[in-house]
Amino acid sequence: MTLIPNRATEAVLIPLGHLRANAAFQPRVDGLKESHVRLLMASDPATWPPLLVTPNADGTFDIIEGFHRKEAGTRLGLAALPCLVDPTAGYPEAVAANLAHGLPLSLPDRKAFAQWLAEEDPDLSLREIGRRCGLHHETVKRALEEAEPTGGQNRQAPPDPIARLVGNVERTYHMGSGRSMFGFGKAGSPAPFRKAIDAYADEDRPAVAQALEAFGRACLEAAQPYLEDGGRA
Repeated sequence: MTLIPNRATEAVLIPLGHLRANAAFQPRVDGLKESHVRLLMASDPATWPPLLVTPNADGTFDIIEGFHRKEAGTRLGLAALPCLVDPTAGYPEAVAANLAHGLPLSLPDRKAFAQWLAEEDPDLSLREIGRRCGLHHETVKRALEEAEPTGGQNRQAPPDPIARLVGNVERTYHMGSGRSMFGFGKAGSPAPFRKAIDAYADEDRPAVAQALEAFGRACLEAAQPYLEDGGRA
């Protein structure tokens, strides 16, 4: 079975009111840089490259790359901006796009991405993380030591994937989506999961849905003993 996401290869015009600046995909630790927004406002919007966005179930689009262009376009009163739509894009793609062009990412931005990569895939080598972040592997090592008081030694023992998944879910539920892979909210919205299923080709969606259904049943059965005493609140 080949799982191929649907992806637009040509830019489409999307109204600015439908573009959402989701902090979960902002690769810059300090957010927008005012001087860059002003520089864009002084340039011709026709020369701006398309934004990279990912669709939501409610018809809006989260910006993956192009936060400054969206802000500049809003201030200029533009009605719409050209966008490339990728249902599978997220934080890694936001960093990759900003590394490739536009306003350079700062050292703290790149270190934050290095720490995220190490947490998401503990098997990655320091050199591979450095290649993806545009950092020397020794800089990556120091960034991981800053994030992990143990000096990064626990990278030698990758965490159990189920334990990591549960940790991501718990952090998302209590502290917001942040840079995790989830964004279901405290109401338990199925929208982000349905969006993930829709990213696959038509013939592959039933198999993906079946896997998610089995996963959901396992989660419910595992959680039930801890909810019976009122823990659901």
